[in-house]
Amino acid sequence: MTSTIDPTQFTSEKSLWDVYLLCKRIRPSKTQTCIVYFCYFLLGLNAFFLHPDSKVLLTDVRSWATLGFNFTITTLGFLIAGFTIFTTVAKPEMMLAMMAMMAHHDKETGLQTLKKNMFAFLKVFIAYLSCSALYLSVLVFAQSNGLLAGLLPLVPNAGCIKDVGIKFAYIFVGGSFVYLLFMLKVFIFNIYIIVMSNLRWAHHQSQNTQKQNDPSSKNST
Repeated sequence: MTSTIDPTQFTSEKSLWDVYLLCKRIRPSKTQTCIVYFCYFLLGLNAFFLHPDSKVLLTDVRSWATLGFNFTITTLGFLIAGFTIFTTVAKPEMMLAMMAMMAHHDKETGLQTLKKNMFAFLKVFIAYLSCSALYLSVLVFAQSNGLLAGLLPLVPNAGCIKDVGIKFAYIFVGGSFVYLLFMLKVFIFNIYIIVMSNLRWAHHQSQNTQKQNDPSSKNST
C-alpha cells in the first residue's frame, strides 16, 4: 500500500498557517462550544450591563493578560516536552502502520489517519500560541503609555471606541481562559488515546506472534 502513496503528502504543509487551516477541520464537541460561548455571554453581560466601568475592566484585562501570558508560555513548554517524549517512545511499528493508512481519509474531517492524529496535538499548540500572542499584544500595546493610548486620541469618537474596545477585550481575554482549559483537556485525552492505541497495537502484535509460533495453527493450515 505504501508504494502507491506520494511521499510528498507527508510534507505538503509548508508553514504553520497551512497546518492551522487543516486543524480547523477537527471540530470541538458541542458541549465544549456551548460552554465557551456561554462564558463569553456571561462576560459580555458583566461588561456591558452589570459592571460597565471601563477603568475597572481595563485593570482586569491587563492583570488577566499578565496571568494568561505566564500560564500559556509555561504550559506550552510542558506540552511540547510531553509531545516530544511521546513521539520518541511511541511504537515505530504503529507509526509505520499509520503511514500505510495515509490513503484512508477520516469521514468527518477528510484528513488522512496519520495527519488527523498529529493535528489533534498541533491544534492545542496553535491555540496556546495564539492566546499567548493575544496576551502579549495587551501587555505591549494596551498599557497606559502604550501604542493604543497614543493612537486613540487621533481617531474620531475616541472615547466610545475605547470604551467598546475595552469591553470586547474583557470578553475575549476572559473567555480565552475557558477555551484554553478545554484545549488542555483535549490534549490529555489525546495522550490517553495514543497510550491505549500503543497498548492495543502491542497486544495485536503479540497475538500475531503467538499464532505464527503455535504448532496447531500451522498444522491446521
